[in-house]
Order: sequence, then C-alpha cells, then structure tokens
Amino acid sequence: AAAWSLFLVSRQNKEGDWGYGFEMDPKRWIETTMIAPVLEALLVARDAGLAVDPGLFDRARRCLDSHKAPDGRYLNDRSRPPSTEATAAVVATLARLDPAFKSTAVRKADDLLAAMTGTDYPGLDKDDRETHGPGSWPYGLYYCALAERRLAGPSRDPARRDAFLARLAAWQSPDGSFPAKRGSVYGTALVILAVRALFE
Repeated sequence: AAAWSLFLVSRQNKEGDWGYGFEMDPKRWIETTMIAPVLEALLVARDAGLAVDPGLFDRARRCLDSHKAPDGRYLNDRSRPPSTEATAAVVATLARLDPAFKSTAVRKADDLLAAMTGTDYPGLDKDDRETHGPGSWPYGLYYCALAERRLAGPSRDPARRDAFLARLAAWQSPDGSFPAKRGSVYGTALVILAVRALFE
C-alpha cells in the first residue's frame, strides 16, 4: 500500500491537483472531483503511518479553494458552473482533511432526492443538468451524504431514514439496481454507500 501511495504523491501537479493517470499534459484541465478521491486515499495512507509531506495537502487545498464560487459552492473545472456534486465532493474531503472545516454550501442528500423529477433526467438543478448530463445523481448523492456525516455526524432519525429510502425506491429499476450515467453497477454501489454514510 505504501508503494501505491507514493505513486500518488509523485503524480501531484504543481498546481496541487492530479490527473487521471495519463502523461502530464500542460493543456489538461483541473478537476476538483478528481482531487477529492486522491486526497482521501492519501489521508488514509497518512493515518496508517505513511509519512506524507504536509505541503502536498496544503497545495491540494489551495487548488480546491481556487475553485470556490462566491456563493460558497465549488466548480468541477473552470469551464463549468458550480455544481452539487463538485461542491459535495470538495466539502466532504475538506471536512476529512480539516476537522475544523465548516460549510453551508452542500445540499442535504434528502433535498437532492426531493429535487429529482422527470424520467428523462433524474437531475438536480439547471447548472447540474447543463454540466453533467443525465444520470450523474448517485455521485452527488454519495458525496452529499458523506459531507453531512463528516460535518454533523450520522442521522439517528428512523423517520428520516424511511422517507429517504422511499424516495430512493422511486428511482430503482425492477432488478433492484439504480441507473446512472456510468452504468447501474456504478449507480447502485454509490447509493449503498450514501445510505451507509447517512444512517450507519
């Protein structure tokens, strides 16, 4: 595992971000939803005892902060408006990086589900529809749930859990899966993780 983490350390770009694993390209764009999972992995490595340069985390945080919009939400990249999923991913990660971090910009997972109407696009708001296209909701749902857990702790309200699961059922396919832009396996896994983050 140390070798895996050292590989990630070696791949941080000077701006503080990470690419997807291709050769470093000066024309690439920075994506906050890529920074978030890499930071999560390196925080796991740090907590397990691997010596990770604190400067790495500082550079990544500055990069994330540079993608913060005036309303407190975050951009995924500079070509798109702020979105629910980018905001949730960044907030969840910063709450893990810095226990003192606070944010009111992230949506509650319940509100996200309540806003999902229509069958052609199980979407969020206008920016999210234009930014991410159909079926990206499980990613946003998971990170909204994770952000809430890290900011406020898990929910102990059984009525809320029942209502949340009932809303989810409306988006469930007959085979039990949840459709998503990147496939039902991806969508179903993220829904399971979202429920666990919120209620367990």
